Amino acid sequence: MADNSRHDHWALLLADAERALDGLRQSLHQPWQDMPQSALHALDLVSALSRLGMTTQAEVVQAVSQQLSLGQPNVLNLAHEVVQALERLLQERTQPELRSDALDAAPPWDEWRRQVHAPAASAQPAWSGLNASSASLAPIAGYGTLSAESTSTHPLRQQGMDLLQHARMLNARGDESARRALDAVLAELQDRTCRLDQVPLRNLYNQAHHRVDDAWADQDIVRGLQHLQPMALRSRSIQVECRGLLLFIDWLGLELTADERHSAGKILHRLGGSLGELPKGYRLCLPCSLKRMSGLGFMMAGRRYAVSAAQCPGGPLSPTPQADIPLNLRLGDQTLTLKTDAWLGSHPMNLHPIPIGVTAPEGVKTVALDGSGRVYLWFDRLG
Repeated sequence: MADNSRHDHWALLLADAERALDGLRQSLHQPWQDMPQSALHALDLVSALSRLGMTTQAEVVQAVSQQLSLGQPNVLNLAHEVVQALERLLQERTQPELRSDALDAAPPWDEWRRQVHAPAASAQPAWSGLNASSASLAPIAGYGTLSAESTSTHPLRQQGMDLLQHARMLNARGDESARRALDAVLAELQDRTCRLDQVPLRNLYNQAHHRVDDAWADQDIVRGLQHLQPMALRSRSIQVECRGLLLFIDWLGLELTADERHSAGKILHRLGGSLGELPKGYRLCLPCSLKRMSGLGFMMAGRRYAVSAAQCPGGPLSPTPQADIPLNLRLGDQTLTLKTDAWLGSHPMNLHPIPIGVTAPEGVKTVALDGSGRVYLWFDRLG
């Protein structure tokens, strides 16, 4: 039994690594302006490789992610080579009979590690945009030196330190592109900080016939989902996927009564989520966190509001304001249409309770702040 458990756990870790690698591979074929997105896929891959004990490979991918997030095109060729080498390596882990004993077939990981960890003075093409003084070169030169313990036991802490280092390097530059890149790095750090007190949903859906992505959520979110377990476990299969700050949970092969749908909808509404129907099941959409989530901003009656993006199926993703367009919400299992003055786009937002003594419209108990510090009244019919 123990051997089977270890084998199943190993298979899950390999599946995680293959999923992250596939995301990185696809993102590398996008326009170079999307390199920061490739960096996010690379960071996911770092965590997956670390859990497999592949610390050398994780170290190389970590440094590649650093240069991708800086928008350095010189790293793209190396990134493609690393992806191809990891594809072969993971395939050999999955199918040992394909392993090659040819010495010349071994990827040059040590050489790649030297390339991506080269001091700034000798790696001018990759860091050509940095206006750093000689006193600030030391952190750049030592960037990405990861120990096996730090990458395998504390991947989030390591990623946080690396992102802060990245932010400090960008702060040394005064151009507009650096300002935008710095804002993106700090936003990513906020997103990843949310995970520090979250739990994996694999702990909730651990049956063999379920497919659960590397999805994490606040404990309050998981407690809410636990109340829905009697319904969920009647599903033929469950699929869980995490996209940014949103969770998508599909209950497949399940039929719910009207009372069950309403009961599930009330719980999801309190979690900032929604319940939608699939051809043969249901889709739950909800935020990963109640403290930081993707929010849709809009103007209504002269005030700036925001609502959970998980409750806006088909809502606008463009940050460009759009005027006088009805906003169709799905609050749990109930629909609601608002007459808005303008849509203000979808943004990651931090949520805060309104302090006692501060005047707010009736029923509004929470405000949200976007990355620019703008304040939104949080729309919540529950108050």
